[in-house]
Amino acid sequence: TIRLQAERMASIIRQLLDFARRRQPEKSEVDLRAVLKQVLALLAPLSGRRMQRLELVEPPQPVRAQVDPGQLQQALTNLVVNALHASPPKGVVTVRVSRVDAVRPQQTPTPPACACALIEVIDRGSGIEPDHLQKIFEPFFTTKPVGEGTGLGLPVSLEIVREHGGWLDVRSAPGEGTHFSLFLPQ
Repeated sequence: TIRLQAERMASIIRQLLDFARRRQPEKSEVDLRAVLKQVLALLAPLSGRRMQRLELVEPPQPVRAQVDPGQLQQALTNLVVNALHASPPKGVVTVRVSRVDAVRPQQTPTPPACACALIEVIDRGSGIEPDHLQKIFEPFFTTKPVGEGTGLGLPVSLEIVREHGGWLDVRSAPGEGTHFSLFLPQ
């Protein structure tokens, strides 16, 4: 019990330090399909214990972007872990990667569409209450029970995506699951 609690505390401290001392991304051109496969392989034991399935939907051709693979893996891990926690037993979390033309939201004047890599993380869980949806990117906000979440996963993911010139979009409704869309300009 002491060992497990010490590991949990060390993990929380690492998250706090990562959040407080963000390093600049070391970008290189990467096939995002490979990054997603690493994330899903890393989280396969967690999904197995929870009797859930991780599903990857990918095109046959590479989807490339200039990213720091380690930082992007951290951002995606946070999103997929949250999706697994929100999903019911025997549920499915879908991760999809594609290329799209997208317009950065809430920017005035509205810029033209740009070519983007799009990574989607979709769960079919209980969804997010509207009043919580406004707070999910605030540091330390969590709806998880005490000891299960620090409220740093989504703020860290958002900061990583912004440092890569991208943006995160979320759609959710109670009883309908949650759909995160991560856009990375190409």
